[in-house]
Amino acid sequence: MSVVPFVREKTPLADKTFLSFRDGKLISSEVGITFAEAATNVIALGGTGSGKTTGVLMPALYNLMINRCPGLVMDAKNELTSFCIEHAQEDQLYLIGGSNQCSPINILEGITSECFRAFLNDISVIKSDNNNFWGTGAVRDAMLVFYYYKAAYNRTVTLAELYEIIKNPMDFCEEIIKWVQAQEKIEERLLMSLKEVDSSSFSMFALCSVSFERKDFLPIKSEDKTINEQYAWHSQNFIRALSPFATNMLLRNNLSAIDQGAVDFEELIYDRKMVVALDMPAAIYAESAYVASRLIRDRFYTAVLKTPVSKRKQLGFGVDRYTFMIVDEYHNIMRVASDAASHGLIDDNVWLSQSRGFDHINVFATQGISSLYVNSRKNSETHALLQNIRSSIYLSTSDISTISYIKSIMPDYEKVVGELLTPKEQGKMLFHKGLCPGACLTTLNTGRSSLPFMNMFIGSQITERTNYDTCEIMVDNDYVKIELKEPEQESLEDSNLKVSAINDENEKYPESPESPESPESPESPESPESFDMKADLNETGDVDAHISRAEKVYNQFVSLAESEKDTDETKESKKDE
Repeated sequence: MSVVPFVREKTPLADKTFLSFRDGKLISSEVGITFAEAATNVIALGGTGSGKTTGVLMPALYNLMINRCPGLVMDAKNELTSFCIEHAQEDQLYLIGGSNQCSPINILEGITSECFRAFLNDISVIKSDNNNFWGTGAVRDAMLVFYYYKAAYNRTVTLAELYEIIKNPMDFCEEIIKWVQAQEKIEERLLMSLKEVDSSSFSMFALCSVSFERKDFLPIKSEDKTINEQYAWHSQNFIRALSPFATNMLLRNNLSAIDQGAVDFEELIYDRKMVVALDMPAAIYAESAYVASRLIRDRFYTAVLKTPVSKRKQLGFGVDRYTFMIVDEYHNIMRVASDAASHGLIDDNVWLSQSRGFDHINVFATQGISSLYVNSRKNSETHALLQNIRSSIYLSTSDISTISYIKSIMPDYEKVVGELLTPKEQGKMLFHKGLCPGACLTTLNTGRSSLPFMNMFIGSQITERTNYDTCEIMVDNDYVKIELKEPEQESLEDSNLKVSAINDENEKYPESPESPESPESPESPESPESFDMKADLNETGDVDAHISRAEKVYNQFVSLAESEKDTDETKESKKDE
C-alpha cells in the first residue's frame, strides 16, 4: 500500500493540549500536558469511584479519536470499548474479542516463535520446587505443533486446535509421523523440536507410544500410569487456559478462525489509522480475557516497534499524529519480568522505556500502587515501571503505598496529601509532571478545565451492551445409552403389577356362598369392592387414585384370607375333639 504524506496544520498536534485540569479557586490556575509530553507516559491512580475513567481516560481517548490517532484500547469493565463504539468515526474502530460485533481472526496469526514460547510459559508452566524443567513439558509439545503447522499448512495453529491436540494428541501424532516420512527435506527448527519431543519420557509421543528412534509409528495410548500422570500434570494449566477458546462457540469463531487471513496490525494502525479495541469483559470471560489481552498486546507492540522510522515520519507521526494505548484497570493485565530484556522479550517495562521513541502515548489507570505490587513478583519491578511514567495523576485514595510514594516525589507532601485522604469534593487530585515538578504544588479538580472535552464525560453513563453469546458448543453425549421411562408409564406399570397381585389372591382364595349348617363364624371384614382397574384407568387416567384403591382392596383380600384360614383351623380342631 502506498504511503500518502500527511498535510501538516499550522499548529502541530504535538503542541496542543492533551489533558488539562484547574484548581477551581476564584483566581484559578490550570495545569495540563501536551501531546508531546503525554508521549512520556501517563498514569492515573485512585480508589474506586474517584473519577479515573470519566475524568481522565475518557477525555484522553476522546481527544485522541477526534484527532484521528490510531491505537489500542483495553478495559476489564468494557466501559471504554462501549465508549469507542459510541464515539468512533466511520471506519475507525476494529473490535476483537467475544461479542457479535467483533471481526473473526486467528489471534495467533503473525506471532513470532519467541513471543509464542513466552506466551506458553506465561499460561502453562508449573513451577517445581526442585527443577523448573518438569513444568515445561506442555511448552515443548506445543512448540512442535507450532512449527509443524507453519511447515505443513503455511499458517499458524489456532488456540482451539492447540487445545484439542494437547488434550488428545493421538490423531496429531499419526498425522505428523506420516508427513515427516514423506519429506525429503525438513526445516531445522522443526527437526530439532521433533527430536526434543521424541527424547522425552513424558511427551505426547510417549503418551501415544510412538518413537522416531525405534521407528515405532503405530499410535497406541500408553497404559503406563507414570506417563499418563506426568503428561496430565504438566498440561493441566495449559488445557484449563485454552479450553474456552475451543468450547465457547463465539470465542472459537472470533479468535480461532482458520479461513481468515492474518490481521496486519501495521496496516490497521499506520495505513488505515484504526482504533483496535478488545471486547472481552473480565466479568464474562475471566481468564480468557487475560489470555486474549496478552496476545493482542504482543501483536500491537511488535507492529509499533518494527514500523520503519521513515514511514512514521512521512505519515506525520510525532508531529501531527500519535499512536496510543489506553488501559483501564491496568493492574489486571500488568506484565513485568526482571529478565525480559535479557531474553529479548517485550514486557511492560521494556515497552514503556522504548515507546516514546516511536511517537507513542500510553495512558494507564489503576487503583493504587498496592494493586501494582500484588501483580509483580518484586516491589522493585513496580518502581521500575513507575520511573518510566513521567506524568502521574493522583485522585482520592486511602492506599498507604500510594501515599508513601507521593511523599517520596512531592515536596509539599504534608500540605496536599490530606486532600486525597479526606477530599472535600468529588474529583480532587494531584498532578505530578516529571518534566515540570513545580506544577504539583497545589491540588486540582477533574471536570473544571477550560477545555470542554475535559468536562463532558463527568458523571456520564455508558450504554450497557449484552451482545455476548457464552453458549457452549453442543456435542453428542456418548455416556447416555438408556432412555428413561416416562413417569406416567412407570406408574401405569406399577399399577398393573398391583392388579396382578390382586388376581393371584382371588385365585388362591375363591369366594364361596356361606353354608346354612355351618356354625356362626366370627365377624369377618367386608368383602372387597370389585372394579375393573384397566377400564377405570382408561376412563379417568387418575393413576394415583386407582393405585390407592387397589392397595385398599388388596389389604381387604389379605384380611379375608387370614380370617377364613382361622375358621378352617377352628373346624379341624373341633373335629379332632
